[in-house]
Amino acid sequence: MRIVIVVGTRPTFIDLAPLIHNLKDRSELLIYNTSQHYDREMSDIFIEQLNIPEPYRDLESKSGTHAQQTSRIMVRCEEALIEDRPDIIIVKGDTNSALGAALAAAKLKIPIIHIEAGCRAFDRTLPEEINRVIITHITTLHFPPTMNCKNNLLREGIDEDDIGVIGHPVVDSINLLADKISNNIHKNEYYYVTIHRDFNTDNKDRLEHILSTLNEVAEDRDVIFAIHPRTKKKIEEYGFNKLLSNIIIKPPVDYITSLSLIKHAYAVITDSGGLTKESCILGTPLITLRPNTEWIETLQGYANQLAFADGNNILECIKRLDDHYEEAKESIRRLNIFGKVGISKHIVDN
Repeated sequence: MRIVIVVGTRPTFIDLAPLIHNLKDRSELLIYNTSQHYDREMSDIFIEQLNIPEPYRDLESKSGTHAQQTSRIMVRCEEALIEDRPDIIIVKGDTNSALGAALAAAKLKIPIIHIEAGCRAFDRTLPEEINRVIITHITTLHFPPTMNCKNNLLREGIDEDDIGVIGHPVVDSINLLADKISNNIHKNEYYYVTIHRDFNTDNKDRLEHILSTLNEVAEDRDVIFAIHPRTKKKIEEYGFNKLLSNIIIKPPVDYITSLSLIKHAYAVITDSGGLTKESCILGTPLITLRPNTEWIETLQGYANQLAFADGNNILECIKRLDDHYEEAKESIRRLNIFGKVGISKHIVDN
């Protein structure tokens, strides 16, 4: 069987690596890299650390507006699929890469497998929400990461026979690198921060509020901020470098370093759905810099707090976490929503 699997962003390299390892000796596997993330720190380094084979094709979509990027991926993926004639295509998540590839495949009548299916934040202002909803309704076989995601699919009319096993392959990605996670980091002495969503970066007032708050927080506990290239560009454009005076700045970090920083942090402060998963698996409480999340199951017992939900803010979330820290740690340890090690093999077998 000839299978195309589509990567192209940091989360897809990470989450699909275990599937690639399980598929490469059981099928003719063609890896398409859309290059949606094309900096070495956002792509190549993950290929190396996760021992992913070199992609069969590079579609070189790179940056642009959502429409520009998605249309480039769709056109270039269609050309490649016509030439390669796969039996199925695997896409993951809610990226423009997943949407463009899925649309191209659907129009060519190639069966689509969707990993991380059924996630919903119930907010159609999010580009990711639009992507994931469209992908759902052109997909052949859905693999939801949690029971809540399966229920979302059922509510939208997806036949239960078209839904595969529940679980997330990121569990296997983390397990693959578990012995490489550093323990030479002072535990619980810093917040680990990432910001990349346009909800935060493209809103000047909101980004100023976030950075000024984090700069204030850094007076009491270290703040380690791994800056996404687009976020760095916006900070420079807005003239906000002065708001970073107390913050420890890092360029984008590799996956092993990121896992190490997550595991030993007092808490993670992020707008990333990927870091939400990884924080839950590694047992670190987090504060989400959004008014909603697709990982609704994490919003219990202070395990995860939404900084921009009605009546909330970053400082209130930090105070609440300080007051209930042991409860937060216990809540996140109990979550166990993404399945057990070995889920990637079960998905492939399914």
